[in-house]
Amino acid sequence: MDTITHTLFGLTTYGAIKKENFDRQTKRALLFSSLVGSQIPDIDVVVNLTETGRVMEQMWHRGITHSFFLVPIWAVVIYIIAYLIWKRSHLLIFYLALINVFIHNATDALNAWGLEFLNLFHE
Repeated sequence: MDTITHTLFGLTTYGAIKKENFDRQTKRALLFSSLVGSQIPDIDVVVNLTETGRVMEQMWHRGITHSFFLVPIWAVVIYIIAYLIWKRSHLLIFYLALINVFIHNATDALNAWGLEFLNLFHE
């Protein structure tokens, strides 16, 4: 999937929750959690973590950062960052990150390039 599609998934999950009883800072933390969660597995492209050359970039992309084993770890990292910025500890912040990272990995697994969703490391 492309960045725009992942972002739309994040915005959709954010829009699907009932936010009337939350203050502005909590809403910001929830939006952050949704959007970052929907994008974070692609951080390997941004930091060239798995790139070994232009030809190999797509083959190595979707390795460790897209592992389903890392979904809860990404969610915890996003939750901690949101807490440090907005000082909000609502569990929904964690759950939005968790579901959006999972959706990112699941949708990437459905296209032609696939996903090494059970691998932590390339061989």
